Amino acid sequence: MGEAFLLGLICGFFNAVMDVIKHRWERSVFSEIDNKKLFLFFHQDGWKNKYVDETFTTRRNIPVTFTDGWHLAKSFLLTTVTISIIVIGSQNIYDTIFFALIWRVCFGFSFSYFYNVGLIK
Repeated sequence: MGEAFLLGLICGFFNAVMDVIKHRWERSVFSEIDNKKLFLFFHQDGWKNKYVDETFTTRRNIPVTFTDGWHLAKSFLLTTVTISIIVIGSQNIYDTIFFALIWRVCFGFSFSYFYNVGLIK
């Protein structure tokens, strides 16, 4: 049961990271990063890191997961959701439904907190 809570909170956090980078970057903690490489990695235009030049036609030879913060958070989110499905789905049907509801509540709480407070400066 504790796994459902924890995994829901983790997924909400990663989803908040993605949305803050995309929609609220200027007001986020990511906009205050001093290290230039990390700054560009977590910048709202970080998706441009996957291209070699400014024409955005030639891609770098690295997996897109490692090109910017949004894609890295998305990868972690999908991995955590997959683990959640395996952990929650290993119960009987009633427990699965109960844990899925708990997971969804934890996800919503975590996302709301980090999107509105935790990742905003």
